[in-house]
Amino acid sequence: MKLAEFKRTIKSGDFVTVLETPFQQQWIGVRRKVLGINSVDLLIETEKDGILHKSHAALPKAADFECNGETFSFIQRSAISGLTGKITWKWERAESPTLPPDIDGLNGSRAQWAKVALQAFVNETGVDYEDASI
Repeated sequence: MKLAEFKRTIKSGDFVTVLETPFQQQWIGVRRKVLGINSVDLLIETEKDGILHKSHAALPKAADFECNGETFSFIQRSAISGLTGKITWKWERAESPTLPPDIDGLNGSRAQWAKVALQAFVNETGVDYEDASI
């Protein structure tokens, strides 16, 4: 899976766990909740010792990213030590909620209307489609 598809697929409520990292070894095995994602960061929340800690993981360039749907990894430079290394994460997807029935048969049309509105927003603002659709 490429980085752009990963950004479209990972959702708030998913969980990620660092499996391997050359930095900050204390975070290996700690499960973190995904709060969201933007064009440059994976926003995460960690509970440690009963305290919630919000943080982020800077996302790499597409060429430095790998994902098989269950794990993802990327090359990152530590802001603390300045060292560069590969970080591997486990990705647990949250269960999808059960959608209500399409009573009036218009859900497909609503999706198309949303796509048209999003494209109009992209055209008007000049923002990248990927960033607008996150």
